[in-house]
Parts: sequence; structure tokens; C-alpha cells
Amino acid sequence: MKGISIVGRELALVDKAQKFLANGPSSAIEVIAHVCSLPAPPAHIALRLADALLGGDQRFERDGAGRWRLTRSGAQVASEPSARPLARLRDLRYVVVDVETTGTRAAGSDRIVEIAAVVVERGEVTRAFESLVNPECPIPSEVSRLTMITGGMVRSAPRFAQVAAEIAPYLEGRVFVAHNAGFDWRFLSAELERTMGQRLDGDRLCTVRMTAALLPSLRRRSLDAVANYFGIEIGARHRAGGDARATAAVLLRLLRLAEERGAETIDDLKTLGRAGRRPRKRRRASPHWMTRDESA
Repeated sequence: MKGISIVGRELALVDKAQKFLANGPSSAIEVIAHVCSLPAPPAHIALRLADALLGGDQRFERDGAGRWRLTRSGAQVASEPSARPLARLRDLRYVVVDVETTGTRAAGSDRIVEIAAVVVERGEVTRAFESLVNPECPIPSEVSRLTMITGGMVRSAPRFAQVAAEIAPYLEGRVFVAHNAGFDWRFLSAELERTMGQRLDGDRLCTVRMTAALLPSLRRRSLDAVANYFGIEIGARHRAGGDARATAAVLLRLLRLAEERGAETIDDLKTLGRAGRRPRKRRRASPHWMTRDESA
């Protein structure tokens, strides 16, 4: 599988960093200023972003002065795609995303009001990001009632263009996962396109579809229903952080269940989905792994 890249008018961030560092070692501030197009980023933010973006990637290392530089493999293979996850389920690197929005029209006037990204690696959550987002438009009352997010709460929150630079390192090179993945993917892509002229590219998994394949007898596949089935508590329902953390826990349980049934790769998961196919009266007849889903 191919991990996520943010592409468009700009190169994928890690590849851009690799090309930049081919000219020689640079500080975290210089790297992030160049890669994220942020003039004079604060040192504490630059250090955190550089570590999230480059740390753990065998193409990069810090020198004795704390500057980032290319390793021998990074210098030799400048055209390699960034840190692609391995094909085995247990070795894939995942990022579980959840967004709260002003509505359902990603390609229209609706905007993200909160976003969270939870990184899952080696069978455990390793780090997380969450932030309110100023949508630059009113939040409908029904959305506020559901999420408890009000206009006053987001008035001083960063706009999406500011959030994009912070969340990008959590996405790069990982498999995108969400409960109803099409919804979150469309909104995130639309915001990136609107604010940065960029888009998401890569692979994604939907935990609704995984549930349909692995637990075909479970009639309801909302996040509440699936979390309840596994005994997972949702700390803050209909908030990006709470839903993303619960979805990450669901993902780990589903991956474990898939491996118990002999699935080792994404292709194995697809085979399980076809084997569990059942007729339906409405819409599609079977799970679709990389496409839109309407259940939530």
C-alpha cells in the first residue's frame, strides 16, 4: 500500500525536505520554513514539526550540532517515495482521522471546525494531534447542539491554513483510517485544496467497511455500535479527539480479529470482505474498501 502524501502545487513534504537537505545540513527552523512555507516559524513549533516529519525516517538524522541532514541512504536515493508502510497489517503505519464540520458538503460551503489525527504504529497509539479550527463561517445551531462546538469557541482558533502545516507530518507516509473514511477524506482534501492548492493522495481504510467484512452479523455499524461491541468507551462523542481515539481502538481490535482469521495483508482483508458478501436491499451489495461510506 502507498502511504498518504499531500500533493499538488508543492512536492510531498518529506520528499521536499529530502531535496532541501541535499544541499547540506540545516536547522529545524530552516527545514520547516522551507518545507511548510512558513516564514520564521517559532523554534518550539519547528522542532516539534521536524521531529514528527523526519524522525524515524532512515533517510534523515541529526548531526552533532542538532541540525538535520541526509543519511547515506537518503543522499543516494533522493527519488525514493517517503517511508512507505510495509504490506503486512501488523507493520503498516496508520493515522486515524476525524473531523467535525459545519455540514456535509465538502465541495460546497461547509468547513471543518475541529480535526484530530491519532497515529497507530506497531499495535499501539504513539501520538495524537487535535485542534479546533476557525471555519470562517457561522456554525449551524444543530451542529453546535451535536458537537457542543460554538462560534465563540472557534473565534480565536487557528484557520485551516495554519492547522495544515501542523497536521501534515501526522499524515505523511501512513495509511489513512476513519470511521466513514470517505467523509473525512473528502473534507480534508477539500480544505487542503482550498487553502493550500494541495490534495491528499494515498491509501485509506474505512472501519465501517472493515466491520462489515469481519463482523457481518453486527447489524449496526455506527461508531457507537462498534465501540460498544468491543467494550470501548468513547471519551467525547462527536468531538474529533474523542471519536478519533475510539476509532483507533476499534481499528486495533479489527486488525487483531483479521489476523485471527488469517489475514496478513490488505489483499487478505479484501478477500474476507468478498467471502462475507451478502445481498442488501439498498445501495451496495458488499463492502468497498477504498470508497465512500454513508454509515457513521
